[in-house]
Amino acid sequence: MSEWTSFADLNLTDVDVRGGSAILEPGNYSCQLTNAEIVKTKSGKGRQLKVEFRDESGGGSITDWLNIQNESDIAQKIGREKLKAILEFGGHENPNKPGDITSLAGLRVGVAVGMSKERKDPRTGTVYGPKREVKQYFKANGAIPPTSSGVSSSPDDDSHLFNDELNFA
Repeated sequence: MSEWTSFADLNLTDVDVRGGSAILEPGNYSCQLTNAEIVKTKSGKGRQLKVEFRDESGGGSITDWLNIQNESDIAQKIGREKLKAILEFGGHENPNKPGDITSLAGLRVGVAVGMSKERKDPRTGTVYGPKREVKQYFKANGAIPPTSSGVSSSPDDDSHLFNDELNFA
Protein backbone atom coordinates (compact mmCIF):
# COMPACT_ATOMS: atom_id res chain seq x y z
CA MET A 1 0.00 0.00 0.00
CA SER A 2 1.35 3.40 -0.95
CA GLU A 3 1.53 6.26 1.51
CA TRP A 4 -1.24 8.84 1.24
CA THR A 5 -0.23 12.48 0.93
CA SER A 6 -3.13 14.20 -0.82
CA PHE A 7 -5.55 13.81 -3.71
CA ALA A 8 -3.49 16.32 -5.70
CA ASP A 9 -0.52 13.94 -5.55
CA LEU A 10 -2.52 10.86 -6.62
CA ASN A 11 -0.87 9.13 -9.61
CA LEU A 12 -3.00 6.70 -11.62
CA THR A 13 -0.49 6.12 -14.40
CA ASP A 14 -0.16 2.36 -13.78
CA VAL A 15 -3.87 1.76 -13.06
CA ASP A 16 -6.08 0.03 -15.64
CA VAL A 17 -9.64 1.18 -16.28
CA ARG A 18 -12.34 -1.22 -15.12
CA GLY A 19 -16.05 -0.89 -15.45
CA GLY A 20 -16.51 -1.39 -11.74
CA SER A 21 -19.29 -3.37 -10.20
CA ALA A 22 -22.81 -2.52 -11.34
CA ILE A 23 -25.71 -2.88 -8.93
CA LEU A 24 -28.11 -5.50 -10.26
CA GLU A 25 -31.19 -4.21 -12.04
CA PRO A 26 -34.62 -5.43 -10.89
CA GLY A 27 -35.02 -9.08 -11.81
CA ASN A 28 -34.10 -12.59 -10.68
CA TYR A 29 -30.51 -13.78 -10.54
CA SER A 30 -28.46 -16.83 -9.62
CA CYS A 31 -25.79 -15.40 -7.36
CA GLN A 32 -22.83 -16.44 -5.30
CA LEU A 33 -22.35 -15.01 -1.83
CA THR A 34 -18.92 -13.39 -2.04
CA ASN A 35 -18.57 -11.68 1.33
CA ALA A 36 -20.24 -11.66 4.75
CA GLU A 37 -19.37 -9.55 7.75
CA ILE A 38 -20.95 -8.40 11.00
CA VAL A 39 -21.39 -4.62 11.32
CA LYS A 40 -22.98 -2.46 14.01
CA THR A 41 -26.31 -0.83 13.26
CA LYS A 42 -26.37 2.96 12.85
CA SER A 43 -27.60 3.32 16.43
CA GLY A 44 -24.75 1.12 17.65
CA LYS A 45 -27.20 -0.96 19.69
CA GLY A 46 -27.57 -3.88 17.30
CA ARG A 47 -25.74 -6.00 14.74
CA GLN A 48 -26.33 -6.55 11.05
CA LEU A 49 -24.98 -9.21 8.77
CA LYS A 50 -23.78 -7.47 5.61
CA VAL A 51 -23.88 -9.96 2.72
CA GLU A 52 -22.62 -9.32 -0.78
CA PHE A 53 -23.78 -11.28 -3.81
CA ARG A 54 -22.35 -11.42 -7.34
CA ASP A 55 -24.49 -12.46 -10.31
CA GLU A 56 -23.01 -15.66 -11.75
CA SER A 57 -23.62 -14.45 -15.31
CA GLY A 58 -21.61 -11.27 -14.71
CA GLY A 59 -24.51 -8.79 -14.53
CA GLY A 60 -23.30 -7.10 -11.36
CA SER A 61 -23.68 -7.41 -7.63
CA ILE A 62 -25.90 -6.39 -4.74
CA THR A 63 -25.51 -6.05 -0.99
CA ASP A 64 -28.10 -6.80 1.69
CA TRP A 65 -28.02 -5.95 5.40
CA LEU A 66 -29.79 -8.41 7.71
CA ASN A 67 -30.69 -7.36 11.25
CA ILE A 68 -29.56 -10.32 13.31
CA GLN A 69 -29.65 -8.39 16.62
CA ASN A 70 -31.95 -5.39 16.85
CA GLU A 71 -34.01 -3.50 19.40
CA SER A 72 -36.97 -3.93 17.08
CA ASP A 73 -38.27 -7.47 17.36
CA ILE A 74 -39.83 -7.13 13.89
CA ALA A 75 -36.56 -6.00 12.25
CA GLN A 76 -34.68 -8.83 13.95
CA LYS A 77 -37.30 -11.41 12.93
CA ILE A 78 -37.17 -10.29 9.28
CA GLY A 79 -33.37 -10.29 9.26
CA ARG A 80 -33.14 -13.77 10.73
CA GLU A 81 -35.79 -15.09 8.32
CA LYS A 82 -33.79 -13.73 5.39
CA LEU A 83 -30.60 -15.30 6.76
CA LYS A 84 -32.34 -18.66 7.16
CA ALA A 85 -33.56 -18.41 3.55
CA ILE A 86 -30.01 -17.77 2.33
CA LEU A 87 -28.72 -20.74 4.34
CA GLU A 88 -31.46 -23.17 3.28
CA PHE A 89 -31.68 -22.16 -0.38
CA GLY A 90 -27.89 -21.95 -0.57
CA GLY A 91 -27.46 -25.51 0.73
CA HIS A 92 -25.58 -24.64 3.93
CA GLU A 93 -24.68 -27.77 5.89
CA ASN A 94 -26.39 -26.50 9.07
CA PRO A 95 -28.93 -23.71 8.43
CA ASN A 96 -30.12 -23.80 12.05
CA LYS A 97 -26.65 -23.19 13.50
CA PRO A 98 -24.42 -21.81 10.75
CA GLY A 99 -21.38 -21.49 13.00
CA ASP A 100 -18.40 -19.68 11.49
CA ILE A 101 -19.35 -16.71 9.29
CA THR A 102 -16.82 -17.86 6.69
CA SER A 103 -19.08 -20.86 6.00
CA LEU A 104 -21.41 -18.48 4.11
CA ALA A 105 -18.84 -17.65 1.42
CA GLY A 106 -19.56 -19.36 -1.85
CA LEU A 107 -23.21 -20.23 -1.18
CA ARG A 108 -25.25 -20.12 -4.38
CA VAL A 109 -28.70 -18.61 -3.98
CA GLY A 110 -31.37 -17.03 -6.14
CA VAL A 111 -31.85 -13.32 -5.51
CA ALA A 112 -34.93 -11.32 -6.50
CA VAL A 113 -34.01 -7.65 -6.86
CA GLY A 114 -36.66 -4.92 -6.81
CA MET A 115 -37.08 -1.27 -5.94
CA SER A 116 -37.53 0.04 -2.40
CA LYS A 117 -40.10 2.59 -1.37
CA GLU A 118 -39.09 6.19 -0.76
CA ARG A 119 -38.05 6.49 2.88
CA LYS A 120 -37.61 9.30 5.38
CA ASP A 121 -35.13 9.06 8.25
CA PRO A 122 -37.15 10.11 11.34
CA ARG A 123 -34.00 11.28 13.13
CA THR A 124 -32.69 13.60 10.42
CA GLY A 125 -35.67 14.17 8.13
CA THR A 126 -33.57 13.12 5.15
CA VAL A 127 -35.66 11.62 2.34
CA TYR A 128 -34.15 8.72 0.42
CA GLY A 129 -35.56 7.88 -3.00
CA PRO A 130 -36.24 4.38 -4.24
CA LYS A 131 -33.18 2.18 -4.66
CA ARG A 132 -32.50 -1.35 -5.80
CA GLU A 133 -32.67 -3.89 -2.99
CA VAL A 134 -32.99 -7.60 -2.31
CA LYS A 135 -36.66 -8.51 -2.08
CA GLN A 136 -36.49 -12.30 -1.74
CA TYR A 137 -34.16 -15.29 -1.80
CA PHE A 138 -34.88 -18.58 -3.55
CA LYS A 139 -33.02 -21.67 -4.75
CA ALA A 140 -30.46 -20.73 -7.41
CA ASN A 141 -31.67 -21.58 -10.92
CA GLY A 142 -35.05 -22.47 -9.44
CA ALA A 143 -38.53 -21.06 -9.43
CA ILE A 144 -39.33 -18.21 -7.11
CA PRO A 145 -41.21 -19.72 -4.16
CA PRO A 146 -44.86 -18.77 -3.74
CA THR A 147 -45.77 -16.15 -1.18
CA SER A 148 -48.01 -16.93 1.77
CA SER A 149 -50.99 -16.16 -0.47
CA GLY A 150 -49.85 -18.96 -2.80
CA VAL A 151 -49.14 -16.58 -5.69
CA SER A 152 -45.63 -16.50 -7.08
CA SER A 153 -44.05 -13.11 -6.84
CA SER A 154 -42.09 -11.19 -9.42
CA PRO A 155 -39.83 -8.14 -9.11
CA ASP A 156 -42.54 -6.07 -10.82
CA ASP A 157 -45.04 -6.97 -8.10
CA ASP A 158 -42.95 -6.99 -4.94
CA SER A 159 -45.02 -4.79 -2.64
CA HIS A 160 -45.58 -7.66 -0.20
CA LEU A 161 -41.93 -8.72 0.23
CA PHE A 162 -39.88 -7.47 3.20
CA ASN A 163 -41.74 -4.15 3.24
CA ASP A 164 -42.93 -4.23 6.84
CA GLU A 165 -42.96 -0.87 8.60
CA LEU A 166 -40.02 -0.64 10.96
CA ASN A 167 -39.39 1.75 13.81
CA PHE A 168 -35.88 3.17 13.47
CA ALA A 169 -36.10 5.46 16.49
